[in-house]
Amino acid sequence: MTKIFLSLLVFTVFSLTSCDKKGCTDVDAINHNGKANSNDNSCRYFGDCIIWFDIEKQVEYTNDTIPTIYCYVEDELIGTIDAFNYTGTPPSCGSPKGLNYVHDLARKRSDSIELKIKKSNDTLISTHTFMVKTNECNAFKIPN
Repeated sequence: MTKIFLSLLVFTVFSLTSCDKKGCTDVDAINHNGKANSNDNSCRYFGDCIIWFDIEKQVEYTNDTIPTIYCYVEDELIGTIDAFNYTGTPPSCGSPKGLNYVHDLARKRSDSIELKIKKSNDTLISTHTFMVKTNECNAFKIPN
């Protein structure tokens, strides 16, 4: 009887310790689980973005007496850019030249998003679509 009990105990302990550990196994995901050995499709991703414009666009905003532009993604205000905050080359994410934004890609590695540029009185200036990818700086220039 003791042998049977001991055998069952060993089997139970072995079964519990060799269980399949589920989680996000993708090292690129923000919720990567290094202890997981089976992907459960719970991986989540972010995309770093910077929205910027050049001097030609700055002149256009100044001529139209627009001191600040308001940027919206999915109809949510993500921030503003002063009309004099222009640059001649694409800035890196984190740069003060432009508007830095982190997009929640949910469970996708990339996503097409719509950017709306508005005036302070909520008047739409322009609408643009661009692709955001995880693990890279997504620099989007507001076109002239």
